[in-house]
Amino acid sequence: AEIRGAAVMNCNPFTLGHRYLIEEAAKQCDVLYVFVVSEEASEFSFEERFELVKKGCADLDNVFVAQTGPYLVSKASFPQYFIKDKTEVSRIKCELDLEIFSGIFAKELGISKRFFGSEPLSETTRKYNEAMKIYLPKKGIEAIEVERAEALGEPISASRVRMLFDKLKDANGEQSDEGNNPFNYFEIGGKKLSEIVPVFKSSYSSSQDVYNDIAKNIEDLVEKAISIREEYK
Repeated sequence: AEIRGAAVMNCNPFTLGHRYLIEEAAKQCDVLYVFVVSEEASEFSFEERFELVKKGCADLDNVFVAQTGPYLVSKASFPQYFIKDKTEVSRIKCELDLEIFSGIFAKELGISKRFFGSEPLSETTRKYNEAMKIYLPKKGIEAIEVERAEALGEPISASRVRMLFDKLKDANGEQSDEGNNPFNYFEIGGKKLSEIVPVFKSSYSSSQDVYNDIAKNIEDLVEKAISIREEYK
């Protein structure tokens, strides 16, 4: 029988960590559905995130990218994901989200596996992962946690990617200075990684303008990163 799997992702923005998870999941399925969170509660709009994921998975023939609509990881089905508030009601809403996934999405699409990355940073996401491990098998769906990909000795994280862009404001409203390029300290084939992998630099100073600049250019950067990765595998 055909094996169908699913992954639900926010991708704010889409990173090589997301790409790694999708690749690993796709190896274990005949068909993999990647659902991108539709809720407009991120720095990158749904349209931008959706296009990035489609572009970043275009070469994976068994991967189909779709939107969650207001049903999965939304403010209605799982509000804690967005408000980060630890309450009893959020635990119930987490169960509602998983019931919608298993009872509607998985049932209608024949999904038997749900993939998600390990979560060393967000307590909310980590608890959601643990809830999936308990709840989904009861519904006949295998919950598969994929160890998160790392770079520079740390887990790849979309939140950290956002923080690393030059000139973005931190939690105190201060704008960061340009730091040292960490790729200067790694080599591939005798060349510094910084000579191989381009680092995005925005000419803007305000956070919103920088985000808009990133959104405008990131599709090309993702394509370039994937092509570089293929060249140096």
